[in-house]
Amino acid sequence: MIRLPNKLYCFSETVLADFVTIMRSLDTAPMSVAELHDRLEEQLATEDMIDALTLLLTLGTLSLDTDQGVIARAH
Repeated sequence: MIRLPNKLYCFSETVLADFVTIMRSLDTAPMSVAELHDRLEEQLATEDMIDALTLLLTLGTLSLDTDQGVIARAH
């Protein structure tokens, strides 16, 4: 379930806050989803990370390089 800010959830409990966490992790260099998961597993549940990545890819904020098997910030 994708959580958005409302009366029940504050910003820090939503997928939008997860966007920030993921984008900061991808500031330095592209990485595989497995590497990103390992880096963020203390901060994000796997389901929350999948929801956030799905939305970021759909919005065009991230790009997926299938040849190298990595995700990166879209420019």
